[in-house]
Amino acid sequence: MSDEIPSALLVFAGTYAAMVLVPGANFLVVSRASLAGRPIGLAAALGVSAGATVNVTTVVICLGLLSGIDPSGDLGRLQLVFCLLYAVLLLRAGISCLLEVWTLRGRSGPTSQATVHRTGREAFRLGFLTAVTNPVSLSFFLASGGLLAAAAGRGAMFASPVLVFSVAAGWFGLLAVLFSAPPARRLYLKARSAADTCIGALLIVASGLVLLRVVSRL
Repeated sequence: MSDEIPSALLVFAGTYAAMVLVPGANFLVVSRASLAGRPIGLAAALGVSAGATVNVTTVVICLGLLSGIDPSGDLGRLQLVFCLLYAVLLLRAGISCLLEVWTLRGRSGPTSQATVHRTGREAFRLGFLTAVTNPVSLSFFLASGGLLAAAAGRGAMFASPVLVFSVAAGWFGLLAVLFSAPPARRLYLKARSAADTCIGALLIVASGLVLLRVVSRL
C-alpha cells in the first residue's frame, strides 16, 4: 500500500494540473484581474487557490466520514462509481478544450478582454467565490478524492488539499504574471491553440486509461 500512495498522488496531481490548464471561469477571473496589474492578478490567483483548497478539503472531510471505502484497492461498487465519474469528467474537460480551440480558430482575430479595476481584496474575494462555487471543480474533487481513497487509502486522500493548493497557486500565479505583462500575454495567446489541443488530447487519453482500469478490474 505504501508504494501505491506516491503514484496515486502523482496521478491526482497530474490530472488536476491538466484540469486547471483548461480555460474556464477561474482562468477568466485571474486573466481579467491581471490586466489591472500584477498585484491584483496575484490576489485573484490566491483567491482561486484558496477556494479550490476549501472545496477539496470539504470533499476529503465528507469522504472521510463515509463508510464502505475499502483501502485494500479492490474495485467495489463505490469505487466503480468514482472511476466512471472521474473518467466522464476528464472526457468532458478534454472535449470542451478541443471545442474551444475549434471556436477560437473560427474567429477572425483575437478577442480582447476589458480591464476591470479592483482592489486586491476585491480580486481575492471574486477569485475565492468563483473557485468555491465551481461545479466542475467540485465534481472533479469528489470523483478523484474517492478514487484516491479507494486506491491508496485515506492517508493519501488527506494529502490532496496540499497538492491542490500547490498546483493552483503555481499555475494561476504564473497566469497572473503572464497577463500582467503585455509581451508575455501576446506570446501566450499565440501559443494557446496548440497548447489547448495538447491539453484536450491528454485529458481524453487519461479518461480512456481510467476506463481501461475499470474494465480490467471487472
